[in-house]
Amino acid sequence: MAKKGKDYFGMGRLISIIFAIIPITSWLFGFITRFKEGKIVGKDELAEILLKDHPQYHTSMDIVDAMLFAIINTMKRNNGESEITSLPLSAQVEDVFGELRKKPTERELKAMAETGIVPPKRDVPITSANGEKEL
Repeated sequence: MAKKGKDYFGMGRLISIIFAIIPITSWLFGFITRFKEGKIVGKDELAEILLKDHPQYHTSMDIVDAMLFAIINTMKRNNGESEITSLPLSAQVEDVFGELRKKPTERELKAMAETGIVPPKRDVPITSANGEKEL
């Protein structure tokens, strides 16, 4: 027989799993459980946790640039406009939190070679005398 207290409020395992799958009940019962256990995090602590928590993606900046470049050129072709030859500043993604890989992986290089994708050149931002970016 299952141990009592490990599932939601002593309910059966199957009922608890069903409640865990439903987003509203999962969130509500999770909050009640954390409140009962005294594990509620304050808003300042929560903000600190969220600001430090950054995912690591298995994608390089080259692939992100290539995807954006392809999307923009597809939209331009569909609109009857000429294609761009470099990724404009407005479409460039800055990896502020270090979430993306700096260099493409072997798998990405192989995929780019097989599909003929070449990472686009990035437009160089115009910088002022003090080194700040100007748009």
